[in-house]
Amino acid sequence: MLAVYKKEMKSYFISMFGYAFVAFLLAIVSFCVYMTNIKNASPFIGYAFNTPYIPIIFMILVPMLTMKIFADERATKTDQILFTAPIKVSDIVWGKFLAVSTVYTIPMLVIAVYPLVLQQYGEVPMANSYVALLGFWLMGLAYFAIGVYISSITENQVISAVVTFAVLFMSFIAQYVAKILPSTKAAGLAGWIVLIVIVAIIYALAAKSVKNTNKIAIALAVVGIIIAVVLFVVKPDIYVNGLQNLLYVFSLDYNLQYFIGDFLDIPTVVYYLSVIGVAVYLTMQSINKKRG
Repeated sequence: MLAVYKKEMKSYFISMFGYAFVAFLLAIVSFCVYMTNIKNASPFIGYAFNTPYIPIIFMILVPMLTMKIFADERATKTDQILFTAPIKVSDIVWGKFLAVSTVYTIPMLVIAVYPLVLQQYGEVPMANSYVALLGFWLMGLAYFAIGVYISSITENQVISAVVTFAVLFMSFIAQYVAKILPSTKAAGLAGWIVLIVIVAIIYALAAKSVKNTNKIAIALAVVGIIIAVVLFVVKPDIYVNGLQNLLYVFSLDYNLQYFIGDFLDIPTVVYYLSVIGVAVYLTMQSINKKRG
């Protein structure tokens, strides 16, 4: 894993990708901090992360940084060397993910100094500021985990970048779509049925190497739908606002708001770590299929 990590880190800073990412992220966050904390005299840096500029810049920067992770290996014909090397798939995936996470963490360490600077000019809620920084960091890692997975299933860098942008854009607008959709019980049931089908499809695509994958996926979908319908008949009230709540789950940016409060929100920490874990697991399954 260490060898893969070093190779990836070297590739980011030999080219301009790593430097460009660090510079752009610092520029945008610094601008948000200036507009929110300095110009408006607000002591809490968390409000700067809750601006629409942040998810938009991630939609641009994450595809730029992750599109080459696996797609570039295929473009340069080095993927077969990597996949036939005596190294575990988990080491390959974690090495690459940790490398891109390190590139993201570098500007985060600089941003972590901002509350200390702001403290020189007034009273700053330091604990809350660093909780917000933790949430911002975890949200970014979740974005990158998704980007790494998409890079592993696409054939070239352009497709990887476009698909990653599209997925992150849909995650961004999910919270706004939720506000205009009906909150009825039937709509909630329909949303959960769609989710069950999507999960079954993802399983079928990610676990093709498993025997009878399609049958298992269909069985999971059927059982899940039956359970959802039974719950709708027995206790329909649980589906009120069900569609909205489902869309909020898909919005990584929306869930950042739970860190911009008075305490550390453990369920949201688990949420971001779960997104990272699922994306990394799916990436491993994708690489396992290509490795044969």
